[in-house]
Amino acid sequence: SDGFEMQFGVAYDSSPVDDEDRRADLPVDRQIRIGTSASWQHSKRLRIGLYITYMDLGSAELGSSQFFEGDFDPNRIFMVGANLHFYPGR
Repeated sequence: SDGFEMQFGVAYDSSPVDDEDRRADLPVDRQIRIGTSASWQHSKRLRIGLYITYMDLGSAELGSSQFFEGDFDPNRIFMVGANLHFYPGR
C-alpha cells in the first residue's frame, strides 16, 4: 500500500535462567522491550523504513559460584536501524 505507516510494540519476557545459573556470556534477567518503527512507500518499487528499540535486560546479578561476580546494572540496549525494500518486478 502507498503512504506512511507506523508500528509500536511492547514485550515482556521472564528470566531465561535461574539466578544461580546465570553466566556472564548471557547476562540477562527479565526483559522489557519497547519499540517503534515507521515506513514510507517512496514509489511502487521502493519502501524506506526506520526503527528504534529500547531493551531493559534487568539487573542480571552473577553469583559467587561463577567465574565472574557482580551485576550488570543498568543493563540496557538501544537499537536504531534503517531498511530499504526494493521491489524489482513492480
